[in-house]
Amino acid sequence: MFKRIVVPVDFSDAAMNAVNYAARLGAESGAELLLFHAVQAAIPDPYVPAYYITDVSGEQAGAARESMDKLIERLKADYTIPVSGEIAMGDITASLSDYAGNEKADLVVMGTHGARHWLEKLMGTNTGNVVYQLGMPLLVVPEGSSWKGFRHLLCASDFSGSEAGIAEALLDFAERHQPDITFVHVKQAGETVSTFNKEQLESYVNRNLNMAFIEKEGQQVVETLRETALERNADVIVIQARHHNWAWRIFHKSMSRELADTSEVPVLIIH
Repeated sequence: MFKRIVVPVDFSDAAMNAVNYAARLGAESGAELLLFHAVQAAIPDPYVPAYYITDVSGEQAGAARESMDKLIERLKADYTIPVSGEIAMGDITASLSDYAGNEKADLVVMGTHGARHWLEKLMGTNTGNVVYQLGMPLLVVPEGSSWKGFRHLLCASDFSGSEAGIAEALLDFAERHQPDITFVHVKQAGETVSTFNKEQLESYVNRNLNMAFIEKEGQQVVETLRETALERNADVIVIQARHHNWAWRIFHKSMSRELADTSEVPVLIIH
């Protein structure tokens, strides 16, 4: 079960929404909330004195610390859960990955406003990039999404054995929250789908986990998953991350990253 939840914050609306979402999850799970903010270092300019850049970065860190302290005070009052905060200097993706690893976090909850302009769509948002860096579950919370609990999980599957891996990763969580779990495979024209191994799932079914398996047809896998999640009123889409080299990341989008950037429903990405 999730006991230490890291939430990166830049104090935007999307980040604040994710903080409140994570606080509700933490309150139900008995988890500690670890807030994290990275101050991007200024790019050196030969025409700008070094002390000026240092002063600007220091001022940004001071302002962030003040905002962080106010946020921590508010969360402790509203949710009565343990909350702490960390301010770091550096790139958000690398420093967040280091911090979450050092703190032995069980989960990272990150807000997103989606990929809005062409450069973000090509290179990916911060949230999309973090998908590749973390070695732990990442819960992506869209800006317009609010906490509804975890009553129904929609799990993307290829029906070739990944169901068992997802079920194993979710076992403690599912036993606590007892959600309905639907595994869905998006079948494209002419595709032959391997039969999922029911025997691998018997132990999970015997633990009274309510699981179902469906197929959907669609050429656009991510779009079909999004539509299915909305049709079935899913609270979370669960997907396993796939890791690719840097060139693939630039010219293609993985399913987990595209969902992170476009889904209206929170997405839990398992590594």
